[in-house]
Amino acid sequence: MDKRSSTANLPGGKAFWALLAILLAGLAGNFVLRWGFPDWPAPFALGLILVVLGTSLMAWAGSEFRSHKTTFKVSEAATTVVKSGPYQYTRNPIYLSMMLAYSGITLMFDSPLALLLLLPIIVLFNQQAQREECYLKDAFGDQYTEYRKKVPRWI
Repeated sequence: MDKRSSTANLPGGKAFWALLAILLAGLAGNFVLRWGFPDWPAPFALGLILVVLGTSLMAWAGSEFRSHKTTFKVSEAATTVVKSGPYQYTRNPIYLSMMLAYSGITLMFDSPLALLLLLPIIVLFNQQAQREECYLKDAFGDQYTEYRKKVPRWI
C-alpha cells in the first residue's frame, strides 16, 4: 500500500485540544489567583492584533491546503507537500497561528498565568511537528527532505 494513501503512520492530532485545555486552565487559574499584567498601554489591543494575525495565518494556511487538494487533518493522509503561501516561510504555520492567537487571548483576558502556560504548548507543538516531519519524510522522501532544508520549522 502506498504510504501516501495510508493513515496508519500518521501521528495523533490532539495538539489543538491540549492548547484549548491549557488556555482554559490558565484563564481559570488566573481568575482564582486574581493575577494580572502590570498596567501598561493597550494590552487588549495588542492581544486583538495577535488573535487577528493568528486567525489570518491559519486561514491562509488552510486555503493553501485546499488549493492543493490535500488535508491539514493529521487523521488523514497527505497527498502532497504544500510549499506555497505561508509554507514558504515556516513548515508549521497552523501551529504558529494557534500560538499567536493563544498569546493574544492571554493579553486580552489579562492572564499572565495562561501566558506562562504557553511554554508547555511550545514544547508540545514542537514534539508534534517532529512526529509529523517523520511521517512526511516517510511519505514523500527526497521531496520533503529538500523542502525541509529550505524552510525552517518555525520562523
